Amino acid sequence: MSVRRLRSSWIVELLSARIDLGVVAAAAGMSVSALARYQQFVPALDEPTAVALLRGRAR
Repeated sequence: MSVRRLRSSWIVELLSARIDLGVVAAAAGMSVSALARYQQFVPALDEPTAVALLRGRAR
């Protein structure tokens, strides 16, 4: 097991759940800009979820 991989998986899981970037960065002890390298692993939103998030509704 690699601690680095576990941490990366945890960060991607949080980002995939659309948790606020500031919250994820603070929990991970990183800056918001440092999270950019993980964005390539975050799946794209489907259209209904994107619309719901833009309208401020929970999924």
